[in-house]
Parts: sequence; structure tokens; C-alpha cells
Amino acid sequence: MFVISGLEKGFAGLPVLDRIDLEFGEDDILALAGPSGCGKTTLLDLIGGLLAPDAGRIELGGVRIGRVFQEDRLLPWLTLEENVAAAGGAGGRKAAADLIARVGLAGFERSFPAALSGGMRQRAALARALHFPCGLLLLDEPFKSLDPGLRGEMLDLLLAVRRERRLPALFVTHDLDEALAAATRLAILGPRPARVAGRFDLGEVDRRRPADRRELAAVKREALELLGAPGGGTLPAGPRSNRAHLTFVIRILLVIAEWIPDKVV
Repeated sequence: MFVISGLEKGFAGLPVLDRIDLEFGEDDILALAGPSGCGKTTLLDLIGGLLAPDAGRIELGGVRIGRVFQEDRLLPWLTLEENVAAAGGAGGRKAAADLIARVGLAGFERSFPAALSGGMRQRAALARALHFPCGLLLLDEPFKSLDPGLRGEMLDLLLAVRRERRLPALFVTHDLDEALAAATRLAILGPRPARVAGRFDLGEVDRRRPADRRELAAVKREALELLGAPGGGTLPAGPRSNRAHLTFVIRILLVIAEWIPDKVV
């Protein structure tokens, strides 16, 4: 069981996450939804060890963590095949080539990232993350640059690899339909400073049964109410990075602070 308890984080004195409590198991996909700028990416950064929390505990049992970022972060001097193989998963280049084919990029193995479209690079980043020998996979809006058809295919691939490897995952999404199609657990974050506003256990839901589909529709309505969003599955887009927004505000305040003394008599 992965446990996040009392997690808090702020930047420049402004609180972003406030006493976040989450639990999910080794057989779970936990989907995380919330308004833009509420700290979802910050939460992934904390879980992934890129940031230190101000308070609280993160208990992951010492597992290795894989990550799909919002940006593809491919190494530009390596080919697509070399980028995926660099993850070092079992099976070496053969396994890497199989994943490249499964994300629909067979024939582009020797292409460099600059020669690929944004959607192709994001699929390559997904293949690289799935090739990495990790015990927990973090995904930050991994399908947002893909068209609807490809989104569905990549979601199916993620679910298939998860079953093959019993790989737990935590993914951030703005698409509730996407979350309800894949997740065994769903957590809704409130506005900043974010707390967990709602939790839903979807592990026993059979999406083929009409009764369970009605249950999912009820979960979606409740989740949308918690988010304050209109009907529909996708939340309004907003700033991609809360930290970037805070950095911008701080810079403006510094400029003002430097300007005022010169103007005051």
C-alpha cells in the first residue's frame, strides 16, 4: 500500500497543497483530477522526489518510480529507439522495439526527436516510461497532445502493460471520462490550497454492465459538482504550471519593489 499522509507544500509563502491524504495499492490506478493550478503536478513532483514536502509523509516502500511528464523530455541527440532503450528495461532493444510498435511508431526507430511531431514524441515518452523497470508509474496528463482516437489506444496500452506487469500508476487528467474508463480509484482535489475534496473506489466496477455504467455516470456527476465544472467530461484548461505562475508574480513584485524607492520622495 502506498500512503500519502498530511502532505503540505507551498511556494514563496503561498500554500499550494494542504494536508493531502491518499492511499492506493499495488493493483491500483489512481486518477487525480482538480481545477487548473491546484497543485496536481506539484503533488507528482513530491511523490517522485523532485520536491521536498513542507510537512507530511510519503510512504512508497522504496519502489523505483517512472514518470511521464507533460513535456516529452526526449534526449535530442538520441534516436527514438535509443531514447526508449535508454530506460534500461528487461529485454533490452527487443523489448524497446516492441513498445515502439505498440505506440504506433514502428518505422521511426532511427528518427531523432526533432523530426517527430508533438504527438509522436509524447507517444515515444510513454513507451520509454513503460520500458523503465519501475514499481510505480506517475503520469502527468500523458495523452493531452493526442487526438481522441490515439488517446483511447494509448490508454488501452497503459492498461494492458499495467496488467502484464502488475504496475500501479497515478495519473493526472483533466478528462473525467478518461479517468472513469481506466482508474480503480479517483481522487478530486479542491482549489488552492488544495485538499482532497472527494474519493471514489472504482475497483469493483464492471464497465460492461449497464448497472455499473449508471454508477459511473453518478460518480461523474458528483465529481463534476465537487469541481464546480459544467456538464461534460473535460475540465477547463488553465495555467500549465502553478510554480511558473508564482514565479511570474514574484518577479513582478520584485520589479515593483525596485521601482518604488526611486519614486518615493
